[in-house]
Amino acid sequence: PRDEPASEVKPSVAKLEDASASAPSSSRSTPVVLVKTGDSVRDSVRAKLREAFEKGIEANAKLLRELDIDSATLSMECEEAMLARFGGVNKEYQVRFRSLMFNLKDPKNPEFIRAVVLGQLHVHDLAGMDVKEMAS
Repeated sequence: PRDEPASEVKPSVAKLEDASASAPSSSRSTPVVLVKTGDSVRDSVRAKLREAFEKGIEANAKLLRELDIDSATLSMECEEAMLARFGGVNKEYQVRFRSLMFNLKDPKNPEFIRAVVLGQLHVHDLAGMDVKEMAS
């Protein structure tokens, strides 16, 4: 598939496909799906991040009200930021992913996932955030 130029969308997000059959219902006219990178590790990271963001969105539904938060976009942006920060899929990338997943799913720290899905913490910042910052 070739990339279509998009004025406000990153090139890697511009190749999104319509997945109305598999996407959760929302007010979005064209549901966003995860874009495959061709790298099995990166694709797995994106899928697992999306699951964590979905759970965070569900857990904070009352606070989000009518906001249309897209877990696929959150996960792709977060993974791309980790890739850029660590220069590829390497040990540091994998360590960051594990610590990020632990903190996003930590039942003792619901404030962290809430801050991410509410936009108080941007997903780009997660790649460079200190583990202690995530836990506090």
